[in-house]
Amino acid sequence: MIKKQSAPVLMLSILLLSAFLASCNKESATEATKQTGTVKVSSSKEVAWNRWTPAAFEQAKKTNRLVLVDFSAEWCGFCKKMDKTTWRDPQVLAVINENFIPVKVEDEVDAELAEKYRSYGRPAMIVLDADGKEIFKKTGYQTPQFMLWTLQGVLQDK
Repeated sequence: MIKKQSAPVLMLSILLLSAFLASCNKESATEATKQTGTVKVSSSKEVAWNRWTPAAFEQAKKTNRLVLVDFSAEWCGFCKKMDKTTWRDPQVLAVINENFIPVKVEDEVDAELAEKYRSYGRPAMIVLDADGKEIFKKTGYQTPQFMLWTLQGVLQDK
């Protein structure tokens, strides 16, 4: 039988252990994501993001495409909103799939790279050429229509 005064201690211990185990699972999932070079995509109705790797830039060179980089963070509400709206819009998807190599940089996964671009804020969208030269950047939430116009404008200036 548990004594009344030790019950709160037991509950606190269980909560702390649960939080610790959850963080361990998140870290191992993050490590696995870093190594695969891709970001998990749940359906074909959203962007098939790649990780920032030499392979992504090599693919851009081979296919004569630009690299579209989405900088996001777990704590960023507008990043999540873009994931649910802008990056799932059929017209935006079509333009990305035809003309870009999409790359997602998440602060929690790509800490060193995220730090390099910290001053851009979150969310941030950057278009690079296949050599990594910055062509265009835009920060803040972008509606699907505005993103479509932006990507089309970048392609026209290419």
